[in-house]
Amino acid sequence: HLNFTPTRLFLMYTGNTWNRNWVRVPYQIGTWMNANNQVKKNAVPYLTGSPAGYTPHFRDPKLWHHDHHYYALLGAQRENLTGTALLYQSTDLTAWRLLGEVQTDTPDFGFMWECPDYFEVDGHGVLLFCPQGLSADGNFFNNVYQNGCFVGEPLNYATRGFHHGAFQELDAGFDFYATQTMQAPDGRRILSSWMGISEIHYPTEQYHYSGCLVIPRELSVHHNQLVQQPIRKLTSLRRERQTVNQIGPGTVALPYTGQVSQEFDLTVSLAATQTVTLDFRADVLNQHHTRLTLDRGRQLCTLDRSQAGLSFAEQWGTVRHRRTPLGERVRVHVFVDTSSIEIFIGDGATVFTSRIFPAANQTQTFVTSSDGQAQVTGSIWNLA
Repeated sequence: HLNFTPTRLFLMYTGNTWNRNWVRVPYQIGTWMNANNQVKKNAVPYLTGSPAGYTPHFRDPKLWHHDHHYYALLGAQRENLTGTALLYQSTDLTAWRLLGEVQTDTPDFGFMWECPDYFEVDGHGVLLFCPQGLSADGNFFNNVYQNGCFVGEPLNYATRGFHHGAFQELDAGFDFYATQTMQAPDGRRILSSWMGISEIHYPTEQYHYSGCLVIPRELSVHHNQLVQQPIRKLTSLRRERQTVNQIGPGTVALPYTGQVSQEFDLTVSLAATQTVTLDFRADVLNQHHTRLTLDRGRQLCTLDRSQAGLSFAEQWGTVRHRRTPLGERVRVHVFVDTSSIEIFIGDGATVFTSRIFPAANQTQTFVTSSDGQAQVTGSIWNLA
């Protein structure tokens, strides 16, 4: 869809600055990168400050092309301290015209919308963003700031109207924020996200960094819900494979592949039991672990990192719950690395993402069924 040569990449980003009176002044800046990765920034910002009626909380442009125009969606805060997203239009990626707010069905939802993104998938329009200022609601909205989306009808570009369902929290875990998506050449919608949240102090800060990125995820809409699956290209990272076929009440150990960077693709049978726990990155006595519990009786998945290793951010809790349809057989697809775990349940409607900081001797995986007999089958791979 681009009008310029494919050997150049255009990037647009926010320069957050403060003047001598410590007042925030946002700039929306553009830059071009050529095929040799050489970057040339535009000397003059495309947008300076925030538009009338909005505070200096104005940032995070997302770009796309539609019907011979370029669009930029930016997160904003109204002067009444409520969040929204503003839509801009351009014909040349240089002069940008404010069209106005995306007209959602939820005008008062948090005090700021960060990292907005609009795209269409499977015939649905999706407005993905990070609302700040939501209060906890049972098992939802328990992190410092939230990350989720509205799924609805495609955006009406003439009116900016966007009709949608209820807000969907994208991830049920602890550390998932600032999502953005891109479209692959074959049309797949691919998501990336920061595995971290502002205002959380992570143990890695002593090494001068505090975050990482999730594995790329493919998005689709099932029954009006946005679901995520690991990008299929990750199968190219698979190395040594261990086959799993464990049956029994009590606790059994799954095969250890010799390294902590692992992929688990398991099917858990709940036909003869109500509750199964899977303990990842566990020590040999299973006293320290990251625990996933599948409770068929309550139709509930629970992630518990209270015994995962180094503790941090405990003021925001150490356990997360999500109601999930659990039948007699449940697919549990898990990626574990040195300081992270990403869990996809079933078709990917329920996902848990978490930073964990286990000790070097936490290399085991256990399955426990306390009220019947569980069977776990599947594969475990080392990841290159």
